[in-house]
Amino acid sequence: MLKEHGLNSRTSIIMMIVDFKIEFFLILLCIQTANWNKHSHKVIMIETNLRELCFMSQRVSYYDVAPEGMKIVMDMEKYTKKSSISRTTRELIKIRVSQINGCAFCIDVHTSDARKMGETEQRIYCLHAWKECNFYTPEERVALELSEHITLIPTKRVPEELYKRVRKQFDEKQYVDLVLIINQINNLNRISIAMGNTPTEK
Repeated sequence: MLKEHGLNSRTSIIMMIVDFKIEFFLILLCIQTANWNKHSHKVIMIETNLRELCFMSQRVSYYDVAPEGMKIVMDMEKYTKKSSISRTTRELIKIRVSQINGCAFCIDVHTSDARKMGETEQRIYCLHAWKECNFYTPEERVALELSEHITLIPTKRVPEELYKRVRKQFDEKQYVDLVLIINQINNLNRISIAMGNTPTEK
């Protein structure tokens, strides 16, 4: 039956592990280290659902209720991961936007992801006060500033002066991708908060 749904043998093993209630971090480790196609939306959905199963509570199982809609959301996530914007910058944006929106679940997910990719505790802890720190790169600084302006767009807007400073660090395509990355995490924050997602102690 698993093959009918396009799932490979590694996925079968993982689902068996879930049935036996093995600790989630072992499952996630298998997902992240297995040599399979990470660009498949099935893999992304499995990983996301496993995160939800073990590390959060929620009002609605929205991936089950609206799978077509959530596939569109996750397709955009796949697109942003293919961007030339560095993963470090993407994760910093996700954390900072989630801080502004007060999305505890997304803060928990993306600070954990940042640590796994080697981000320092100092840079994670100081992110809410990045303007006062000298250990973020010029590219990261303008990306974070743009993130704040787009997230708080009713009051901050995106002035021409900021656009020009961003373009000094990023080309036209990268600017568009930055805007999409920022909007994507804002979208996920709002979905997460509206659905009542909250992190549970690990």
